[in-house]
Amino acid sequence: MAGYMTKLQGYVYDGTHPAGEALTNGLLVALVKNATTSVMEVKKTSAALANVIFRVDEKTTLWGQPAIVMTCVSHDANEVCLVENEWDINDGDAYNTAEYSIPAGTLARIHRILPGEQMIVTVTSAVATTLAVGDQVTPAAAGTIVKKSA
Repeated sequence: MAGYMTKLQGYVYDGTHPAGEALTNGLLVALVKNATTSVMEVKKTSAALANVIFRVDEKTTLWGQPAIVMTCVSHDANEVCLVENEWDINDGDAYNTAEYSIPAGTLARIHRILPGEQMIVTVTSAVATTLAVGDQVTPAAAGTIVKKSA
């Protein structure tokens, strides 16, 4: 996945937690305590979080891939964040941010998603075909999204 926030309630980013695995922009992540070191790490969401709900506002493309524009409708105590790393390249060169990732151990730049905020994320063709504008989705395994079951 790749993506970024499009409408924010505030520009508050957390850059104090290390990535617990390689992370690309646009992934849905959570803070997870490392069992060995007890350090809070940023990791892809590992399972569906039924109480964190997004509404599909638009189906489009981003960097040549299917993409979904979605708004956060509600969340619970689960702090779901979006990875939105800055890349350390020459800004004058052509560059596809969808290909940028950070390795494990690097500080991750994440934004906690609040109700009313909007983002755009790339999805697989299979996911895109199952979704329609107005559908509700939830975070799923591997930092992706899945259609909310009725």
